[in-house]
Amino acid sequence: MQFTGHVRRGVIVPDKPVDLEESALVRVEVIAGPVSTNRDMPLAGTPFTFIDPDEPALSPEQWGELW
Repeated sequence: MQFTGHVRRGVIVPDKPVDLEESALVRVEVIAGPVSTNRDMPLAGTPFTFIDPDEPALSPEQWGELW
């Protein structure tokens, strides 16, 4: 069985009522992090990769291979 839900105050809450036996073994997998609701910073918390615009696109060795 698979269920979806969210975390509220540190407790996992299923989106729909779930009937499980007491002490049932479960596995929890986080599928998405929190989404920012801050309109000034909509990408807050989003993973990113910084690409330095001043860094050369090719190494000196790669340049030598072109010529």
